[in-house]
Amino acid sequence: MKRLITLLTVMVSMLLFNAAKAQTAADTARNTAIQFFKTYDSIPYISFDVKYSYLSDTVYSNYTYETVKGSYTMSGKKAKYSLGDVDYLQNDSFLIAVYHKDQMMVVSNATVQNAGTYLPARDGLDSLLQAYSDNYDILVKTISDTIPTSTEDSINTTGYILFTRKTGNTAAQFDRYLLEYDIESNIIKKVEYQFTEPGQELTSVDEPDAGQRLLKNAPRKRTLRIEYSNYRFDNFSDTVYSENNLIWEEDGEYKPVEQYKYYKVYNARN
Repeated sequence: MKRLITLLTVMVSMLLFNAAKAQTAADTARNTAIQFFKTYDSIPYISFDVKYSYLSDTVYSNYTYETVKGSYTMSGKKAKYSLGDVDYLQNDSFLIAVYHKDQMMVVSNATVQNAGTYLPARDGLDSLLQAYSDNYDILVKTISDTIPTSTEDSINTTGYILFTRKTGNTAAQFDRYLLEYDIESNIIKKVEYQFTEPGQELTSVDEPDAGQRLLKNAPRKRTLRIEYSNYRFDNFSDTVYSENNLIWEEDGEYKPVEQYKYYKVYNARN
């Protein structure tokens, strides 16, 4: 009986230790994220470039690699950013999306208190930390270290928050989530999502071509990578963020400026 009690005590202690360890890792990740989000929210103005890459593993010689580049400029509640052929403008009153390929604009109300809310991938990290952290093993690096080289040692100032799906877990949306940031400046360098896309389970009736059926039925490893670069602190005039650069109003109707005179404008303001 004493041995059983001792064994149970050790087991309970280990469970409590592991739970506390996991909680500490999650708390450290949350606190770390809060600090660098504060940086974006509090800096008077900041600009940077962004690159989205979507890639897959190689199965039956099939491989996916797609990229979209963009740029962001934030200044308090005001922001201008572009992704591919779409431009966005946010100020105190308006959020306007300009779809150049389709020659259209969507005019809506400003929806955020601070333009930093629009930071790419911010919502994804928030949801992982707040609602899904129990499904992952979490590692956090917050201290710079030294990289030994053959000539002269260098300081590695890259920190990270790493989520890895727990073994056997089926609730986690991603296999792996990685956020890298610069420890000294508290700005994000890269965000990466890795996930498995299940096969489609097609039959020969669904897909008669045997090669295509093998390909479509195979689970695929996918990665979405967002890279941030060329940070700069340009202070632009408020006129840069004016809705009048895109639209003007006549009798309650928004119309495009001369530069976009062939664009259709849709009013989504309430």
